[in-house]
Amino acid sequence: MKILIINSKGHWMNGWATEPDKLEIIIKTLQKSGLHVRAIEVENSEQLEKELNQTTQDTLVWVNAYWVNIGDGKLDWLNTYVEKYDFPLIGQTQKTLENLLRKDECQSKLNEANIPIPQFVIIQKEEISATKNIILNSGIDFPIVVKPTNESRSSGVKIIKNIEEASEYVKEVFDKYPEGNVIIEEFLPKDDITCGYIQLNGEVLLLPSYLVVEGVDCKKEIYGEEHYLLSQDAVQHTCVHDKAILTQLKEYMSSIVNIFEIKGITRIDSRANKDGQLRFFDTNGMPGLNYPSSAIIKQCCNHFPDYSQDYIFECLINTIVLDRLIEYNFSIPKTLSDNNLFNLKSETAIKLDDVYASVSYS
Repeated sequence: MKILIINSKGHWMNGWATEPDKLEIIIKTLQKSGLHVRAIEVENSEQLEKELNQTTQDTLVWVNAYWVNIGDGKLDWLNTYVEKYDFPLIGQTQKTLENLLRKDECQSKLNEANIPIPQFVIIQKEEISATKNIILNSGIDFPIVVKPTNESRSSGVKIIKNIEEASEYVKEVFDKYPEGNVIIEEFLPKDDITCGYIQLNGEVLLLPSYLVVEGVDCKKEIYGEEHYLLSQDAVQHTCVHDKAILTQLKEYMSSIVNIFEIKGITRIDSRANKDGQLRFFDTNGMPGLNYPSSAIIKQCCNHFPDYSQDYIFECLINTIVLDRLIEYNFSIPKTLSDNNLFNLKSETAIKLDDVYASVSYS
């Protein structure tokens, strides 16, 4: 089985693996399972097209970036080019990635589907001068959370305490991230809950965890881009045991996945309001796989404590690939069949019977 991993020059930061040495760990893990892996980095769309023209249809393509350079400082969706060739894919389609990355569209779709989300309002670039009025008329109390709509990894996310600070920071966000809008959300002074969601041939694993950051008081602060700079020991995950929270995750997670037609794997973040009702605020199109520090890796380690960290990572990578091989009717290496997360024992991971059917509460 052949796998082609496509990286894009200048756009590693928001991918599955954000650095070449982290990607190399994934590659070695895949090779250990008997897969033939080739990784490339393309400088622009022309080079990407050339590589795709030389790639055979029996290759599973794994895109490790949202964007590709198209010249004159402009960007395009990398998946736009890959999907023209109808290759079997690991990860999400362009449509799904676009809906997830653009937080204004993402939250609007969830709201339309009656998924509980934080109160929010959108500010468009042409409305900058009206920022104060938009926020004051939104009904959202301070403190508020301000985010650029077209970024990931908590880029530009900040908690704001008053209207003057909000007006200035919205201008900063538009200056730094000019391609999107700004979303204003209510601040929920509760613990961050992040839930891994992993599919395999119609079955689903939920990996619910509290995100615990050393020195961060969730009643006053939020997880921001600066926390990605902390040591891996400063950012921890602990299993969720609260039955009310688990019931809500089982109720809503598959619905969110189905709304956006997410394939294989995602991670969805939420916080509870004062009444204990979850509010979902971020769905990740490319959950990080930087070993050993990324959230979903730590979640797996917490929920499967009887296995070594190295072996859990191997099973995670195998599961991601195995699900796609089954989807596209490729032959299945025995190593992947034997060594995947769905074969491991766990007291805390939640297994759902079928992502496409009604959720089972057995």
